[in-house]
Amino acid sequence: MLILAWAVPFSAYLIFFIVIRPIHFLLPILLPVYSSLGFLLGAASNESVGGFYWRRFGKIAITTAMLIQIAFNVTDGIDVYEKKLNEARESNAVIFYREFKSNFLDEIPREQELRAYRDVRVYLPENGRLDESIKWGLIDYDYIAQNEFDLLFFWRQRILDYTQDGILESAADPDAMKKTIDLMADAKAGAVVGYEMLYADSFASVFISASLYDAYFGN
Repeated sequence: MLILAWAVPFSAYLIFFIVIRPIHFLLPILLPVYSSLGFLLGAASNESVGGFYWRRFGKIAITTAMLIQIAFNVTDGIDVYEKKLNEARESNAVIFYREFKSNFLDEIPREQELRAYRDVRVYLPENGRLDESIKWGLIDYDYIAQNEFDLLFFWRQRILDYTQDGILESAADPDAMKKTIDLMADAKAGAVVGYEMLYADSFASVFISASLYDAYFGN
């Protein structure tokens, strides 16, 4: 009863009162519920509980529920495992980096120091070639100028999010948001001030400082 007193109202809250419902939100509910299955199986074996056929039915129902859950977990586990195996080939982030590296990064001498800003969703391997920085929250031209980045990696969806209609009106800090919108609008147009767009696909785009562009790709 205590578990039900926890699980039922919490389930109602998740179903009816929140907008975003990630699957992991169910863990605080399901873990206590699953932990009670062993108790229920023991109760179904207690000869003082119900008749023989009711006890047998209870055992079968509980065991069946546990086996079904195990089957679902195994199936999902295999699916996750296969996705991880194929991630290097199928991930948009990895494909983007592979194209950028083979067509552009490899054209820049390794002795050239490169400072890079990257969106948190953009993949860059930890190979020591790029001195990378990420920033949670808003970025703008001031942040870029302070850090003197040679490369800028923008996630395409982030650009679209910050250039949609009405975002400035709903911002907690309109002044800071306006600066970010200006930067993202330039990135969307492929015209970041002081940089040249080096490569872009449906996943992300990368800009290089004008001086490095002239030195290595200006011909």
